[in-house]
Amino acid sequence: MSGAKQPLYSEKILGQKLTPRQREIIDRLAAWTVRRGMTTPAIMFLEGIKPLSYVGSQAVIFFSPALEVLFDPVTVNSFATLMEDRKNVELLLREIERRDAEQQKKTKELKAQYRAMKQQRKEMRKLEKARRKGKA
Repeated sequence: MSGAKQPLYSEKILGQKLTPRQREIIDRLAAWTVRRGMTTPAIMFLEGIKPLSYVGSQAVIFFSPALEVLFDPVTVNSFATLMEDRKNVELLLREIERRDAEQQKKTKELKAQYRAMKQQRKEMRKLEKARRKGKA
């Protein structure tokens, strides 16, 4: 098991080189967003602020003393550095979309399994009912 993480799929497409810490931040943000069902609002928000990503990163630096109370100082600094470039915002967007697509696929599969189990139970009840009628 090697310690190096595979590059994000969208990282390969955009040709961005991220540090392992930045890659971890994008991973965690995307996972957090999708896990809480906030994909659509997050995409709308990130698309809206993409032109202002540099200004936003500077705001994070300005508020870093307050943010460091809640978050790890290294993470705050890495996030600010990450958001300076619009391409990194695009990486975050693509990772959120990719994870959301995976989540939707899993949900569809689980729903299909549930429907199949439900149908199977229904058929078993019919067979049991027919068996009882045959004995009576």
